[in-house]
Parts: sequence; structure tokens; C-alpha cells
Amino acid sequence: MGFLDMLLISIGDSMDAFAVSAANSIGKKGGIAKTFVLPPVIFGLFQGAMVTIGFFLGSFFTGIIGTYTGVAALVILCILGGKMIFDAVRSKDNPDESPPKITIPSLLVSGLATSIDALAIGVSMSFLSVNIVIFALFNCIVTLLICAIGCLLGRGIGKLLGSKAEIIGGLILIGIGIKIFVESL
Repeated sequence: MGFLDMLLISIGDSMDAFAVSAANSIGKKGGIAKTFVLPPVIFGLFQGAMVTIGFFLGSFFTGIIGTYTGVAALVILCILGGKMIFDAVRSKDNPDESPPKITIPSLLVSGLATSIDALAIGVSMSFLSVNIVIFALFNCIVTLLICAIGCLLGRGIGKLLGSKAEIIGGLILIGIGIKIFVESL
């Protein structure tokens, strides 16, 4: 597998994580580490790890992974998106309340949800002559860089849209979950 192939697969694989990074940073309160460093690092590590796990699972679980990828992503992202919308509506009712903070548990759950498709990519890689260590590291780095851009864009959008930004972020997460589910059918 050549550089261009790895790049295109990694970019495509990281688009969900990019969108979630942007959505997570919209209207959220947090320091530089939780807003701009942890999301890309967590998402990048999850993508690299899940590709590797999928590679070693190989063809044994191909049918199961393909069957439940969309459902798992839909459920997880709808719960996270619904919570974002709920928190945004609740904060409108209580204007003195500060915006919700980005938490490590929510980042871990988001990282898992956005990397389920990487597991399936890893399974498909097991049928090719691919050095999985190189591909996993490459995928991790590409995802990290793309998610960093997503965090910066999300924060900028959040400042422009104010209190509506978190509702939009929640709707984006739900939309991503629906998209992943529909693509898995």
C-alpha cells in the first residue's frame, strides 16, 4: 500500500472524528488541554488502536463488526448529541450557569464511537499485504492533525453562534450517528 492510499484511507477514516472534535469544542468550556490537545490525541490513539485490533481480529469477526458498527455508532453519538442539546436548553433556562465542560469520559466515549469504523478498516487490512504498525501510526497522526483543525474550527464557530452553537453541535453528532448507521446498511 502506497503513501497516497494510506493518506486517503486515513483522511476518510478521520472525518467522523473531525466532525465530533468540531462539535465538542462548540460552546464548551475548558482549558487549552481539554479543548485543543486531548480530543485530537484521544481520537488519534483510538483510530490507531482500533485499526490494529481489527487487523488482528481478521476475517473471523468481519460479519459481526460489519453488522453492529452502524448501530453502535448511532446509539453512542445520539446519546452524546442528545446530552449536548439537553445541556444547551437547560443552560438557556439558567443563564447564570456556565457552559458545560469537556470531560475526559465524554472524550473517551466519543473516541470509541468514532473509531468503530477503523476496526472494520483494520479487518480489511488483514487481507492485504499491509504493515499494520506503519498504517496504524500513520492513521493516528492524520487523525490527530485533522481533529486539531476540527477543534479550532469548532471553537471559532462557537464564538460566532453563541448559545445556539451547542445545539448545533448536538445535532451534528446525531447526524453523524445517523450517517454512519445508514452507510452501514
